[in-house]
Amino acid sequence: MAKSSPTVPSSSVVAEHDRRDSLPVNVGPTTGDAFNTLRARLLPIACWRLEALHFDFDSSFVKPESALEFRRFVALWKRTGHPTVSVFGHADPVGDDNYNKQLSGRRATAVYAVFTRNVDLWEELYANNVSGDSWGFRSLQSMLGALGFDAGPPTGATNARTDAAVRAFQTDQHLKVDGIVGAKTRHELYLAYMEFLCRDEAEQPFKLAPGDFLGAGQDAKGKADRQGCSEFNPLFVFSKAQNKELSAPSRKAERDETNQPNRRVLIFLFPTGTHVAPEAWPCPRTSEGVSACKRRFWPDGDVRRNPQEQLREYATTHNTFACLFYDGMARRSPCEILRKTLTARLLDADKQAIGGARYRLTVGTHEVRENVADDSGRLTESDVLAPSKVTLEWGAAEEITRLGGAFPYQAVIALDLVGDDEADARKRLHNLGYAVASDLGPAVQEFQQDYGLTPSGDLDDPTKSRLTLVHDTGIARDEV
Repeated sequence: MAKSSPTVPSSSVVAEHDRRDSLPVNVGPTTGDAFNTLRARLLPIACWRLEALHFDFDSSFVKPESALEFRRFVALWKRTGHPTVSVFGHADPVGDDNYNKQLSGRRATAVYAVFTRNVDLWEELYANNVSGDSWGFRSLQSMLGALGFDAGPPTGATNARTDAAVRAFQTDQHLKVDGIVGAKTRHELYLAYMEFLCRDEAEQPFKLAPGDFLGAGQDAKGKADRQGCSEFNPLFVFSKAQNKELSAPSRKAERDETNQPNRRVLIFLFPTGTHVAPEAWPCPRTSEGVSACKRRFWPDGDVRRNPQEQLREYATTHNTFACLFYDGMARRSPCEILRKTLTARLLDADKQAIGGARYRLTVGTHEVRENVADDSGRLTESDVLAPSKVTLEWGAAEEITRLGGAFPYQAVIALDLVGDDEADARKRLHNLGYAVASDLGPAVQEFQQDYGLTPSGDLDDPTKSRLTLVHDTGIARDEV
């Protein structure tokens, strides 16, 4: 079985792959000067996935919040015996192939540079904008703030507060104190920020050497060490109907949010000492176009990555990745399975929150988690497989004891990727304890009465908004 790290408040996926036994190979004798040649298939032993929320939309700048995720990678790398790694950037299936190749490659490069402390690569990203991916002064403000120099909100505009932060940083680094973030100041700022991001569990700075990467740093442009895969390998693909609905300009924000799992940076970890000759590596450099990628496609690669009649998810259908080469490495990877964060507030039969409730979460048919909600009855479980059926059982500790270990309350939750408004409302109302029948009106009306809305029974926009707020945040009635 694949071994995932313990669940913590996080937004990355860290996991080891199933290890495969080496089987004996029978070879026949040869004549003359011929030789038998054996070549082992390149298969990863572990993986780390950094989610899109660690980058601003349409940006390759690595946000401060990713520091925890780098620590999780370091723990995995040490636990698996200091393996060789390679970085893959992925974009969502929206927009232009060539631009998405550049953006996904720039994100892979940004992460690679953090691990290797290659500040020159960050200076290239900073100095060379690509369409919407412009680091600008905003990124410098974010770095200063993360390092404890109060630069104010990262607006991209300089002000007295930012000027004071720059001067304080320059003083701390023994630089010329002029308030100007020139090349020397940026160099030291990049380095300090990378040290902030990439530390081990003991809070000590951690870095990888070029030789720790698959191409061993032999190629000046990073071939085999880092690559951008454009939009060619989505974790899920909308159905044709969903794609049409979400293509409306008014639903762009919803489409971008739903597509977030497709935008990711993934690192595969290979057996220690594994290296490849860059010239033999099929993936093009991050700076190159998409033609070399497309030469590695499945014959039906473009069909795979585009909408069909049904929504498809890679973990269950295995037919959303266009790249045959990448598909071969990723097919059994726990990091290429969609996961969501599940939040809920646990109530009793009178719809009152149960503080400190005990609960059991069964994901699908086999993964079981048991934990305790907070004092307001709220729970948060991350890295929950989606789409899947989740069974949630809960109750007060004393009541569970009185029932001989049985949980008095239960809810079955369909953790979907995309749903329609009425289906989503049914699930939310059911989870909040309302009696949902074929006619949704009475349950909607009861909810509206409980939460100060006009009790029309209609699922109007104010009701949908209030229902989403109450369900997804666990906010109490008296807090609305």
